[in-house]
Amino acid sequence: MTNGPEPRETQSGLPERPRPVRPTPDEPRATPPLPVPPGLPAGGAASGTVPSARNLGATGRSLHHAAVLTVLGLYLLLLALLADQLRLGNTQGFGYQQWAGVLLAAVLLLTGALLRIPTLAVIGLLTGSLTLLADYLGLGRSPGFGGRQAIAAALGVLLLITGCLRGRKPVG
Repeated sequence: MTNGPEPRETQSGLPERPRPVRPTPDEPRATPPLPVPPGLPAGGAASGTVPSARNLGATGRSLHHAAVLTVLGLYLLLLALLADQLRLGNTQGFGYQQWAGVLLAAVLLLTGALLRIPTLAVIGLLTGSLTLLADYLGLGRSPGFGGRQAIAAALGVLLLITGCLRGRKPVG
């Protein structure tokens, strides 16, 4: 007993090759499609939208470099401009202003770690490091706007501009 029709002979006398059986749209597929993670467009390779590291950043699970550079540049710029008002170099040891900065950085770091948002965790780590290093870097050590503050402000502006330019989406 055979499955399917008997093979017919072709004009050359050879038996006709059986054609592969294709499933109809009503029959289930052999492998089900993979689920699309939340926040990503549906489709996959067939529709031309293949998930990549760039569009995974929308879900918050990958490191967004532009955001890190922008926030770090803004923080460094504010530290340089407000060093005298925050009395970073005037107090002996660790002042309450630095404790407030370290506490804010720790909250950002822990929140990013608990919610699994690496961008927030890295921002917390880097702002905490800058806060801890403010005395060592000499921000606010001399009265008025000193040379170290100018260098820190210029570096902050450079990081801020770089972050903004990296975060821009190409037109088109």
